[in-house]
Amino acid sequence: MEELAPEHMRRRSTIRESEELDARLTELEQELLRMNRNEEALNKDYLELTELSYVLREADIVLKVPPPAARMACTSNPLSFVG
Repeated sequence: MEELAPEHMRRRSTIRESEELDARLTELEQELLRMNRNEEALNKDYLELTELSYVLREADIVLKVPPPAARMACTSNPLSFVG
């Protein structure tokens, strides 16, 4: 019977270690899923900001305020400045 006791203890230890590893694996899996969701959100935000930056640059070109000298010409003769 003494031989069975150490074997029984080893099995218990192995089962406990297996359960701990399974729990740790589950935690890591959840963390990995969370990280993947965060990466997707960051990529989406980056693309939206890149698009917004492009739109703002284009809008700046289209809506560019003429230099002061050109504005002066516009006020004296509204049809003289086209641009």
